Amino acid sequence: MRRTLLRVAGVASLLVGLVALAVCVRPTQDREQGLPTRPAFVRASALPPSAGAHRDHRSGSDDPPTVRPGAAGTLQVPNLGIEAPVDAVGLDGSAMAIPTDPTRLGWLTGTAKPGDLVGASVVSGHVSDRDDRPGALSRLDEVRPRATIIWTDSAGRTYRFRVERVRLFSRDHALPAWLFATDGPHVLHLITCAGRISTPGGGFHYRSNLVVTAVG
Repeated sequence: MRRTLLRVAGVASLLVGLVALAVCVRPTQDREQGLPTRPAFVRASALPPSAGAHRDHRSGSDDPPTVRPGAAGTLQVPNLGIEAPVDAVGLDGSAMAIPTDPTRLGWLTGTAKPGDLVGASVVSGHVSDRDDRPGALSRLDEVRPRATIIWTDSAGRTYRFRVERVRLFSRDHALPAWLFATDGPHVLHLITCAGRISTPGGGFHYRSNLVVTAVG
């Protein structure tokens, strides 16, 4: 499970290509099937080759230099019990790097900061790890319009957002470039995977990207 950034003009077209983040994790192949999974986004770093392996990411040492642990504070969705540290992430090639630790979120540094007045802030995280243990956004599909999202930056400043829309986008297509807008009213897009599909042999993958849009 995981995704990306930009700047302004040329950013839109780049984003269209990037729109395949990486926030739904599973081994590179579905168990027993030998079928390649189609991660919603591109992971910040490769997962272990063994389907049953689990890496301890608490030190953050396995993340690429495009991930800065804790640099973007913490994010909460109080009514869902969601609270997770937010790492500042950049581009990993042509995709948004996402922390390999499923309990952490990634904020794309090329998008708006939590206290900005214009543009979109893009934050992404995992719904589960490869062994199906809950990720930071495992309950995000339960969020409803008007719910509160609280983003506290690394300096301790708190910003509140109200959920306005919840959308599903097929992983068969790239996410729309407007999610990464650098102009217009400031909004927060919180992204993870949804639409779990189980496969023979205990494997699973996801068919959709869940995008929760909130306004400050």
